[in-house]
Amino acid sequence: MVEHFSEEEQAEALKKWLNENLPSLLGSIVLALAIVFGYQYWQDSAREEGEAASAIYQQIVEIVDISPLEEISEENKNRLADLSASLKQEYKDSVYSQFAAMLMAKLAVDANQLDKARVELEWALKQTSEEPVEMVIRQSLARVLLAEGNVDEALKLVDVKDTKGFNSSMAEIRGDIYKSQGKFASARQAYQQALQAFPEGLSNPVLEMKLSDIPLDAVDGATEEMMEVTEPSGEIEQDQSQSEQSDGEAP
Repeated sequence: MVEHFSEEEQAEALKKWLNENLPSLLGSIVLALAIVFGYQYWQDSAREEGEAASAIYQQIVEIVDISPLEEISEENKNRLADLSASLKQEYKDSVYSQFAAMLMAKLAVDANQLDKARVELEWALKQTSEEPVEMVIRQSLARVLLAEGNVDEALKLVDVKDTKGFNSSMAEIRGDIYKSQGKFASARQAYQQALQAFPEGLSNPVLEMKLSDIPLDAVDGATEEMMEVTEPSGEIEQDQSQSEQSDGEAP
């Protein structure tokens, strides 16, 4: 049985997300959301949502709790698909169906089926009425769209004024999108905003690395190759200048 996550455990989960690559990051967000928030919903709103829907979702949670999502057997993957389909068909307005869709999106990403992951997340986004859940779905869907190369649609999902407390993670995704477009100045600004909004007392080495990889004088429209060449060139010019000064001072 999955237990309540403490604030410290949730913070550790967040730090783990930030150490994953693109597909893994999506999976961590989906899995953490489904376990942390999903199970809390199962406990706090079971009476409101209905015993039948909560019972189906509890079966999903038990399957996920058996082993890491990446190690679930084919038999249990099929069982998850059947349970998810039941929730979506019979209880589509239930928050449980949305969490189930996100778990299926994670499985699709693991199988490199981004189109299927996008369909699951788009369905969940249309169904949700819970603002925190909506924000996490937006981030997950934006990651999938970015991986597919649909950067404009990805940016629309995370470029919102009210992030419902997800300021840091939304800003980081915007930074990733801007960087993929060659908008390095905008990416740097977004990463700075993400660091400023990151929970106090927690470090984010991956985000800090993303920020440090972009030169202070980076401009939008530059390429990564140009940035890599510019920085060493500046160092060479500085060395040459210092050498000339030394030659002038020599007797």
